[in-house]
Amino acid sequence: MRSAWFFLTASLLLAACKRQEHETVAPEASRELAANFPLLPMIEKSLWSQLLKAEEKKSIAPESEREAANRVIDGLAAKLRERHPFRVVGDHLELGGIVCDKAQGRFTIPARVEYPDPGDGRHPGEVELLLCSEAGRLHETLFVTDARPLHLELLLHLSGHAKGANGARFRIDVITAEGARIPVDSLVRASDGEPLPSPLSWEFSGSDFNDLYPPDLSGDFAIFWHAHDSVLRITHQGIASGEVKLEPVPHSGLKDGDPVMLELVPIGR
Repeated sequence: MRSAWFFLTASLLLAACKRQEHETVAPEASRELAANFPLLPMIEKSLWSQLLKAEEKKSIAPESEREAANRVIDGLAAKLRERHPFRVVGDHLELGGIVCDKAQGRFTIPARVEYPDPGDGRHPGEVELLLCSEAGRLHETLFVTDARPLHLELLLHLSGHAKGANGARFRIDVITAEGARIPVDSLVRASDGEPLPSPLSWEFSGSDFNDLYPPDLSGDFAIFWHAHDSVLRITHQGIASGEVKLEPVPHSGLKDGDPVMLELVPIGR
């Protein structure tokens, strides 16, 4: 997705968020969905086209066929809501389980601990990812989430963050179920013993969107080695190039399978 496209759609979405509390939308499913989340027609072109055709068919159908037409429309609308569950709760924007706190400028992503397997013959114990989805490289990551990379990119743009070399920078912390905060920096070390900066900085790199979003396919949310497109990537050049290899550092407050939240904190806050 190009930045200009995102800024336009983000503006539309912000306007829609403000309308939610002040307008009653028309009963047609497509109007209701677009009023709540204007990006749907652009990121779900096929399903959206099917929905519009179903609504058009219903509009000219005899009364005896209206009930069946409504079932088709309801099914398509439910599928769209399931793929992109968006809502606004006070100062919080939520999309697919990811939450943006507009007041603090922070993002939280639900995840679980998934330390690399030192017995894996592909990259034994090596860390190349901080976070991936279930579709990603589980043997090289520290954390796994059920959320979608696309949803994080959309929320980042929606909150006004630019991507690229001069774009937004974040540090990332892990929040345990007990509320403990653990900097990501403390969970990795250079295999050769080279000291790493603290905090490690992550840039909003993002990816283009052309009916498909590459990080959704690879599962890459946040990467150390810049091997694939991802939503976030480390800014440390040695790590980014693969010259500096990373290995996990065990933490007494984290064990495989533990539920956690990863929090993105803008650098400087």
